[in-house]
Amino acid sequence: MAAPLRKVHKITFKERLDALECPFTESLDEATTSDILLSPGESRFKILQWLFSRYDSSLAEMLDPSQPSLGARNESRVQRLLTAASAMCLCRYDDVELIRGDSPLPKQIQFIDRLLDLVCIRDSEFNQDTSRPENPNSYLEEIVNQEGFSTMLDTKVDLLPKDIQTEVEKMWRKEGWKGDKAYPVSTLEDLNDLSNNLGTALEKQTATLNGLKAKLTLQGESKNQEVMTTTHMLSTVLKELRQLAEGFTQCYESSISQWCNKTPPELSDLGPVLKRVHGYLQQFIKLLTDINKIRQIHSKLSKKSKSDLDVRFQVLDSTSRKVSDSFQSCLTVLEETLHRSESNFTSQHPPVIVL
Repeated sequence: MAAPLRKVHKITFKERLDALECPFTESLDEATTSDILLSPGESRFKILQWLFSRYDSSLAEMLDPSQPSLGARNESRVQRLLTAASAMCLCRYDDVELIRGDSPLPKQIQFIDRLLDLVCIRDSEFNQDTSRPENPNSYLEEIVNQEGFSTMLDTKVDLLPKDIQTEVEKMWRKEGWKGDKAYPVSTLEDLNDLSNNLGTALEKQTATLNGLKAKLTLQGESKNQEVMTTTHMLSTVLKELRQLAEGFTQCYESSISQWCNKTPPELSDLGPVLKRVHGYLQQFIKLLTDINKIRQIHSKLSKKSKSDLDVRFQVLDSTSRKVSDSFQSCLTVLEETLHRSESNFTSQHPPVIVL
């Protein structure tokens, strides 16, 4: 038994998923499939949900994201996947990071590998059981229990797909049609006009397509190589676009959807009153600011006046001192002169001025 098990482990994720006919990995290569299985994202959740449902059909209803839950939609899905994985002994009951894809890479590889092995073994056992003789009515029961079987017996038949039917009904409403009665059947002339208009539009599009083909005609031996290169480039871009779309879907479901389609709040009459009070508050703040500016200007003027008075006092004081000193010197000279005149002072030189 050891050799077959080693052989099973050598089979890649992509090969085992293709053997199980997984619808989410049909158009993907091995690298992209491994990247999706080992990275957090909406695609990982879908594949895990499909594998658990494939292992046991009773898990399909439990893992259905449309079922109501108390928590957020994404958290509820993670919790349900964790419950299924722990019930199959693939992980612990609290190993949420492993289900989300945030755990170490070797641990994730081991988890996905064991899960694929269990699903493959269960699928092979189911195929062996179906090869045995069964109840002759089981095939009919399986057909009747298939999804959509009851719609085969409906009296109302939709001739158009739902998306096209919705667009057609929108066009009818613009023309005045109401949903309470059937839309009037078009006449043969209206159908002929529509077919002529459609034929004209097809001819224009065909001419445009032929013009593009004439401009983009590839010549020489490199035609096939250029076609392959362009095809590979388009395939890569489309895969990246798909991953971006799935990332946005996951972000929307986990963070944005809970805030959408909510009932708008009821507004009260306090809005105008608060707006008026806010206007008065702004005016009062402006008044306080102007008063503060006036106070600052007054303080500057007061300081300037005081400094000017101090300068004037200093000038007057110095001037008065100088005048006093000069007057004192004059008195001294006068006293000396009087003293000399009283002492009959005679000079060697004749006096210049004779009184």
